[in-house]
Amino acid sequence: MRFNLNKIFPFLSIRKKLIIAFALLSSIPLLIFGLVGTYISWQSMREVAIENITHDVAILNERAQHFISNVNSDINFLTNNSGFKNLINNKENNENLSNYVLPVTSQMQDFISNSGRYYQIRFIDSESNEMFRIQKIDSLYQIIPNENLSDASFKYYFILTEKVDRNAVSIVPVELIDDKTQTIPAISFAVKLFDDENKFSGLFIADVFVKELFNILEQNIHFDYGQEVVIVNSDGNYLYHSKKKKDWNSLLAHKSEESILEKYPKEFSSAIYSGEPGYISNGYNEIIAYIPLFVTPFVEGTSYFIFEKVNEKYIFAQAQTFAYISFGFILLFLFVSISMGFLATNQIAKPIKELKKGAEIISRGNYSHRLAIRTNDEIEELAYQFNLMAEVLAERDRQLDNHQKKLERTVVERTSELYNEKEKLQVILDNVPSAFLLIDENQNILTASAAISNLANLDPQSIVNKKCSEAFGNNLICDNRTMMNSGQKKDISNFIESRYDSTGDIQFIEHTTIPISLNENKYLTLEILTDITNRKKTEEHLLKLEKLITIGETTALIAHEFRNSLTSVKMLLQLQRETSESNEDIKSLNQSLDSLNRMEKIINNLLRFSRSVSPELKYCSINQIIEESLLFFQPQFRKKNISVQKMLNLELPGIMIDDNLLKESIINLLVNAMQAVKINGKLKIVTDKFIVPSDINDFAYVGKITPGKISDQHKITMNKGSEVIKIELQDNGAGIPKQNLPKIFDPFFTTKSGGSGLGLAMVKRSINQHGGIISVNSSPGSGTTFIILLPIRRDYSE
Repeated sequence: MRFNLNKIFPFLSIRKKLIIAFALLSSIPLLIFGLVGTYISWQSMREVAIENITHDVAILNERAQHFISNVNSDINFLTNNSGFKNLINNKENNENLSNYVLPVTSQMQDFISNSGRYYQIRFIDSESNEMFRIQKIDSLYQIIPNENLSDASFKYYFILTEKVDRNAVSIVPVELIDDKTQTIPAISFAVKLFDDENKFSGLFIADVFVKELFNILEQNIHFDYGQEVVIVNSDGNYLYHSKKKKDWNSLLAHKSEESILEKYPKEFSSAIYSGEPGYISNGYNEIIAYIPLFVTPFVEGTSYFIFEKVNEKYIFAQAQTFAYISFGFILLFLFVSISMGFLATNQIAKPIKELKKGAEIISRGNYSHRLAIRTNDEIEELAYQFNLMAEVLAERDRQLDNHQKKLERTVVERTSELYNEKEKLQVILDNVPSAFLLIDENQNILTASAAISNLANLDPQSIVNKKCSEAFGNNLICDNRTMMNSGQKKDISNFIESRYDSTGDIQFIEHTTIPISLNENKYLTLEILTDITNRKKTEEHLLKLEKLITIGETTALIAHEFRNSLTSVKMLLQLQRETSESNEDIKSLNQSLDSLNRMEKIINNLLRFSRSVSPELKYCSINQIIEESLLFFQPQFRKKNISVQKMLNLELPGIMIDDNLLKESIINLLVNAMQAVKINGKLKIVTDKFIVPSDINDFAYVGKITPGKISDQHKITMNKGSEVIKIELQDNGAGIPKQNLPKIFDPFFTTKSGGSGLGLAMVKRSINQHGGIISVNSSPGSGTTFIILLPIRRDYSE
């Protein structure tokens, strides 16, 4: 794998890379030299330190052994002189004992006074009686009088020497209490004594100041500072520590306040207690050398060991100084090399910077820029080639500019032509009543004409580039488009969709789907939506009017013949009633005449409906007509306990109407309402001025009808903003089923037994003859409301 510095450090410039190279080339050799030198110096100092500290420990041990040997020599000298031998052999002679003790003690007093290392010496007989004691008191050695000798038991010393060989010295550190109750740390040397008959005579005990031993240990050794000399027993307790303990009276061999077990791990103490000399130099930041202090363990299995330790910071101080100096030189060389690198790389970086700047200028389109670099090397050659490239680019740019201008003119001309054609087409499409949708094969809407806003209440621009289902939901537009895309239909399809608009009115939309093939794999669909509601209603009304023509003509003929016959029958029955004397006959004749009257009334209604009668218009008050109509029904209202609520606008203007026709229409509506409500029902009549909120269209039952044609007089239109009088007649009856609402104004449609079905048809004709419109709102269980709109200040003519 090739090493690529650019991938590792992509942010480094050429100049920085060269400076780093200069710095590394100058500093790496010095760094290697410094590291190797420091390592070698470090290792050498470590080896020298280990050698010196091991030697120091050996010297300390020799000094301790020499000290003990001197004490043993003193004890041997004192216990083997003739005077002390006589004392041992004659200690049973109590009468002359003092003659032996005094010369011995005097001689021993002089001896230990010259030595100065002893605190006291004592002789204990085999009965554990203190025979004499010479003790240092106030810097003088004094022979203690017999009366001041201790009568305490010296059993401890007998136990110490019990297992020791003859003439062998037992050594143990002790604490002694002087007459002032001060603690005197000492080392007791005890030896068993025998008389000439080899009979045990007692113990000779010499208590040596422990500081005498410590003073010997503190004499000069290899290290002048930083070293620590420690004596510990086999329990880990300190007997001596050159740094921690300087107060001899507080240094006790049996105290446990200071212990190596608190500072060092178990492996360290195990190495020291091994009984072999050695050193430790790893894991403690110290170099430690150790050796048994005494070759023969003390009594009771207690051994003492001496070790010396030196912190590595003292040992490697010179190596650290060398390392600091080396580091300083490295920093100096880095500074010098970086400075020289800046100077040297400036000769390269400056021309490269000029090249970069020139490239940036040319990249912005200024091909006239030229470089002026004079370095007499490859960079100058590169600048020359750069200038040649700029000239070529300038020429290409001029050619491209000319071509671009020509192409732009062509594009502008073609775009203008296409835009004009598009505008023309869009104007045509937007003014066509039908809505156009162009949909691609993914059901995305590509374009929509303005008429879509009338059909779907959508902004044409808001649905462009949307999915068909997203714009219209799951309706027939998208379903038909999906069928086209699936390949099931390739021909033009056409169907009519019936639906209800936001106002609840039925609406008829004609769908025409035209597939457009762009190529073998790409298809578009042109969806044409046309609102044919008015056409459908016109067709339905035409059929209804043609039906009415036929019914009217037939009804008029039949009614005329029936009425002539009924007139003859009626005259005969009346004549017979006048000549009859029987009450029963008269009663039967009256019933027959009533039936003929009802039949005559129906025939008259049929004849009246089949004929077109022009209204006789005059200025009348709507409120007055309503009051007069209600007056007819007062007895019936009281009988059925029907309450009537009137909300009549007293400021309504008079309008041109036929008061008889309108009164007849109001009476017809009141009859229907009274029949619909139950006992204790409610009627409500409201009159008011009203502004038409939007255009309202209706087909009228007026004028003469030519089969196959519907003229403008058959259409009634109330334009938005027109001022009209509004009449509302509301009841709380059973209501009208939804399926019957479209047919209630049709002639002969009735749900009442015995009804003719002409009442509401005649009401609609009367209202339409006045240029008005009547509508109904009803639902089962919620009552029925008839709404009549009559135009204000309108002149009607036949």
